[in-house]
Amino acid sequence: SRPNFNYLLSPQTVQIMIGLMTFMFGIVITIYVDLIITVYMNSYILSVIQYIITGSLAVAASNKLHRCVGALVMNVLSSIVAGVAIILLSLDFVISSTGINAVLLIFSIMQFIISICVSAFACKSTCKAEPSVGITMDKKHCLLMVKC
Repeated sequence: SRPNFNYLLSPQTVQIMIGLMTFMFGIVITIYVDLIITVYMNSYILSVIQYIITGSLAVAASNKLHRCVGALVMNVLSSIVAGVAIILLSLDFVISSTGINAVLLIFSIMQFIISICVSAFACKSTCKAEPSVGITMDKKHCLLMVKC
């Protein structure tokens, strides 16, 4: 039997990895770049914590149905935080135009899209009577499949 690698490609895992990569790039930006709006406002720290907690709760919700509402709320909050980060990083990119800002902007856009998609699927699953919260990505078709 082949091992199941669906959780390696799940949106929840991507959310956690975006949080970790944002943390690493945030350290570099704090040390080497001056006068950046996101560093000055420490917004990247808030986004890192939000992304990791959101991804962790979504992984936990895929195993337990009663945690689905918490994952839904955190994904909605994460999409708001990612939207604010997109605005701030866009301003930073216009002002300083560094490559790290561009990478962080791409990560924030990815997080925004993933958070909206996962929260929409979680909302559909909490409104249904039957339990399901497993959100995985099919390698062949690259589609989000939801079991709720």
